[in-house]
Amino acid sequence: MGKYNWNTRLIGDKLILVPYRREHVYKYHDWMGGEDLLELTASERLSLEEELEMQQTWRDDENKCTFIVIDKSKLSEEQYYSSTTEGMCGDVNIFVTFDDELNQTKGEIEIMVAEKDSRGKGIATEALWMMMRYGMDTLKIDEYEAKILEQNDASLKLFQDKMKYIYKRYHKAFGEHWLTYNVKDNKDTITNKTEHVKTHTYE
Repeated sequence: MGKYNWNTRLIGDKLILVPYRREHVYKYHDWMGGEDLLELTASERLSLEEELEMQQTWRDDENKCTFIVIDKSKLSEEQYYSSTTEGMCGDVNIFVTFDDELNQTKGEIEIMVAEKDSRGKGIATEALWMMMRYGMDTLKIDEYEAKILEQNDASLKLFQDKMKYIYKRYHKAFGEHWLTYNVKDNKDTITNKTEHVKTHTYE
């Protein structure tokens, strides 16, 4: 499924989503050198070589889908349609699994806005709606799940208050809040929130 978005560019009001290519790894690696992001994303520090290898797994794995988030306010209009690393501010991911018991496809969704000057603009909210629409239409996701570390109050408010995810439980072993969002019950909402989004080819 990661391959499906390899040539996809999604243009929203505040941001652009582009596939995670090798040229994006260097900036991403700089982000993940900070202790705060490592902690909030529950990630391990990787070498640049390991990060480049990880990007290839995202590219090739059928059950992973990721987009780099581009802050449109940092680009000229001409750059909206070019392949660039300018304006990179974060990423949004879906890990896809199939629940045999419930006979449905689940998507664990994550969002990170790494650049501080891109926070507080509504970018994370729009990126999530855009990714949820992509997952609904292309990956055939039936239910989204968000797992948020207990110390990440901002993400909990984002998913619970703005995105209207349903709180399921606190997982003590992992120190995580688990929330879900049923696509069937909210298909019209996802569609309405993303009517403005345009799809273009990413070379």
